[in-house]
Amino acid sequence: MSTRKLFDPLLREILEKIALDPRSHLLRAPKLVVPSQREAPVRDREALLTRAERRLVAVHRFEVADLLLQEVRRAVSAHEEAKGQHMRYISADRVFETPGKTALKTRAQNSLSVVPQDIQTEDAASLLARCVRTTPGGRPSPVQLATASLRLVPRESTRICLGMALHQAGQTQSGLEVLWGVVRSKPSELMLSYAWQNIAHLEYDLDHTCKTLDALRAAALTRDRRGDPAMSWFKQALKVGDSAEMLRSAKLVEEALPVGHASIAYYIQMCTDPGRRHPGEISDESRRVFSKIEDRLPKQAWRIGHALSKTE
Repeated sequence: MSTRKLFDPLLREILEKIALDPRSHLLRAPKLVVPSQREAPVRDREALLTRAERRLVAVHRFEVADLLLQEVRRAVSAHEEAKGQHMRYISADRVFETPGKTALKTRAQNSLSVVPQDIQTEDAASLLARCVRTTPGGRPSPVQLATASLRLVPRESTRICLGMALHQAGQTQSGLEVLWGVVRSKPSELMLSYAWQNIAHLEYDLDHTCKTLDALRAAALTRDRRGDPAMSWFKQALKVGDSAEMLRSAKLVEEALPVGHASIAYYIQMCTDPGRRHPGEISDESRRVFSKIEDRLPKQAWRIGHALSKTE
C-alpha cells in the first residue's frame, strides 16, 4: 500500500501540528547517521515532546512508523530500478507476472473510481516529509525517513532499509555497519537472510567478489531457504568459476524453487538483460568450468547457468 492516500483525519491533524510547530523534534532526523547508535523507541512521557508528539507516540506510533518505512522502500526501489539493479532487499520469492491489456485497463478504471473528492488535500507522503525534513522546503532523504521510523519502532526490517539508503547516499561503509549490526542482533531467520543478502549487494557494488559470494551463501543457507539468494549464490559462484560452490548452490536452488516456478524465468530475464549486465561479467574460464559440470546440475540451475554463459 502506498502512503500516497488519504488517512485517518485525527492522525492528519496531529501531523499537521507537528509539521507547523518549531519545537517539534520527534521526527526531525539528521542527514548523517552514526550506525553504532541504535535508536531506542521513544516514550510518550518524554519531557521534550510536544503535546502532539506525545499523542502520536501513544496512539499512532506503529501506523506512522509503517508509513515512513513505506516511503523509504519506495525511494530505495526507485533508485535501484533506475540503475537497472535487482531489488534484492524487498524480494519475497513471489511469482512475477506481466499484466495484459485487460488487467491494465481494469486497474486504471479502479484507480479513477477511488480518486478523493477533495483533490487539494495534501497526501500522506508530503505531510510526513514536512514532519521529517530539517530545512524549510527541502525533502527528507530516505536515510532521514528510516531514522524517524526507527525512533518510533526499532525493527530490523527498517534497519535493513536504512543500510541500503546509506549505500545509495554514498555512505557504503556506514550502510555495511548498519547491516552487520542486524546480523549481530540475532534477528529472525528471514531478517537474517535479508541482511546477508543486502551485505552481498553492497560488497558486489564494491567489487569484493569473494565477500559477495560468502554473504550470498550465508543468505541462502538460513532456515528459510529462500530461492532468490540461492539463485544469486549460484550466479556468483559461476562468475568466480567455483565448481564446488556452483554444485552446492544449484542443489539449494532446486529445493527452494520447484520446476516451472516463475521466479526462474524472471531471474534469467533480469540477469541476461543487456542493460543490467556488466561487460565480461562471466569470463571464458568460468564458462569452461560450467561446461565441465553442467551435466551434473539440476534443471533449474542448469537453465540459469546456460543462459548466463551464452549471453556475452
